[in-house]
Amino acid sequence: MKKILTIFMTLVLSVCCFTACGGDNPLLNGGKGTGGSSSASTGSSSVPAQTFTITYVCTEGEMTGELTQEVTLGESYSLNALTRDGYTGYWAYNGQKIESTGVWTIEEDVTLTAEWKRVSDDDNDGWTGIY
Repeated sequence: MKKILTIFMTLVLSVCCFTACGGDNPLLNGGKGTGGSSSASTGSSSVPAQTFTITYVCTEGEMTGELTQEVTLGESYSLNALTRDGYTGYWAYNGQKIESTGVWTIEEDVTLTAEWKRVSDDDNDGWTGIY
């Protein structure tokens, strides 16, 4: 049994040493890989950009653009514009207003719904209809 355990441990250590000393290890080759597709040897990240889909729901008024839009996490975006006579509109996700431009931070596909507020001169809540 001791002989089998010794052979097994030797085999495991050999595999570990071979992997650690392989040609694409930049730490063991003066910071340079010897080929292959290792992202460590080029200094670039191999993590793909995360993209998500926005689906627009606009049951009243009009919207510019397509019904879906691809956005990339951490990059700039611009949402489709909304228009409706006598109203001002914005896009909402789970009841929260989403700014029309900015840097995308939501890490999932989303459905944005058009929200509308009637513009009139006789409201006392700050909406004047003059912009």
